[in-house]
Amino acid sequence: MPDGAGRAEYESLVGPVDGPGTSRDAAAEVDQAELGADFAAFNQTLVALALDYRPITHPQAHRQAFWSYVGRRKAELLGRIRARHADRFDRLEVQHDWPALRQLSSLEPDDAWLLEHELPQSR
Repeated sequence: MPDGAGRAEYESLVGPVDGPGTSRDAAAEVDQAELGADFAAFNQTLVALALDYRPITHPQAHRQAFWSYVGRRKAELLGRIRARHADRFDRLEVQHDWPALRQLSSLEPDDAWLLEHELPQSR
């Protein structure tokens, strides 16, 4: 476990992590919002403490919000893809990748969001 400011900051939030009656997985018991800690900064601290602590993430909620957003913006996204491929359409080129592109199945949410945002904000 790293020493120094990262550990001190973490222990100031959750208490000591070594010694009798302490848990090295104390992060699971901490309500970051209740502490008033910024979600991204709190996760950065957990990551800095090495593999002993897992950051707080909600991948299912992010995935659901991402695909909901894609569904609401599908026409706009397809329009952008068409515009990007317009020159190939104009040249009547065969585009074997078009069926897959049209399904938007290659899109994926950015995993970095998991550490930066507790829950996605809908727009």
